[in-house]
Amino acid sequence: MPDGVDPTLFVQLAGYIGQVSPILGMPDDDRVELERVAQELYDEATSGNPEPGRLRQPEGSGIQPPAFGRPSPALIARADRGYARFLAVQAPAADTGDHDQDDDAAGTR
Repeated sequence: MPDGVDPTLFVQLAGYIGQVSPILGMPDDDRVELERVAQELYDEATSGNPEPGRLRQPEGSGIQPPAFGRPSPALIARADRGYARFLAVQAPAADTGDHDQDDDAAGTR
């Protein structure tokens, strides 16, 4: 185990990524990049003398961190449906009397 880094964990991680990447629903370009980085990790972890620095940060990684705080399209669609249902609920009938507004406007009151 070089410098406290266990390469077997990276081998397992690369395997998991290979298993789940097709079902993540990500664009093909992103999925291919994710699998490429996983393969780099696997190759380094299974080499005769893995470098801890390479295991911690693969070179040329184009993978972006997740966009925490950005709502998913499914969440937005759900919110839209809820808002539409909210708008469809009829408000109680309000008193439609004129409340002497015409008299105020004409200055006759």
